[in-house]
Amino acid sequence: MKRRIVFALISVLICVGAAVWLVPYTPMPDMDGFWNVRIWRVNSADMTELTEQVDQTALREALTQVQAKRVPRSQSSFSMDKVSYEIIAVYNDTPTFLNIGELNFVYNGNGWVHDLKNGSEILDKLDAICNY
Repeated sequence: MKRRIVFALISVLICVGAAVWLVPYTPMPDMDGFWNVRIWRVNSADMTELTEQVDQTALREALTQVQAKRVPRSQSSFSMDKVSYEIIAVYNDTPTFLNIGELNFVYNGNGWVHDLKNGSEILDKLDAICNY
């Protein structure tokens, strides 16, 4: 009986250790990590650049709120013509692209995208920042 309990405890510890080791840690984005942020408002085929009209501090703060799902999917599986905002920024020396609107995702040019968990919240913040 004691061997079964010890075996069960060891098994649980091994599983927890493997989960901690296999699941990557994703820190919250830091506002200072974003630079060269550019933003466009997209209405069908019309793109209007808002970079000069938007408070950059508020925009970078909104970007720190982005929560992406950990598991990526192929970028080729969606259309880019239904986007409300397109944001291009450099985050920690990596070009990062965000599309927020009807479809909400982020990618860094590697062919894989991460869906945003809180895209509608970010969209509301962007609408407030951009005065729409």
